[in-house]
Amino acid sequence: MFNGKDLTGWKSNESAEGKPGVFTVKNGELVVSGGRAHLFYVGADGNAKFKNFEFKAKVKTTKGSNSGIYVMGEYEVQI
Repeated sequence: MFNGKDLTGWKSNESAEGKPGVFTVKNGELVVSGGRAHLFYVGADGNAKFKNFEFKAKVKTTKGSNSGIYVMGEYEVQI
């Protein structure tokens, strides 16, 4: 899903707060900073669907962080 290079196949609703660039890729890692937003994997065709899968993640947070991982959520525009 994450290719370690860019956000190809991913869609963000970061426009909810009007702060673009919340999600970036640096040194092969997904970096989140500068605002509140959600990132959804939509796939190359924008219609990714999954079932019967395993999910693994290495996660690092800092003091005061507020984050989480949602599984099986769907992209929605937030105003």
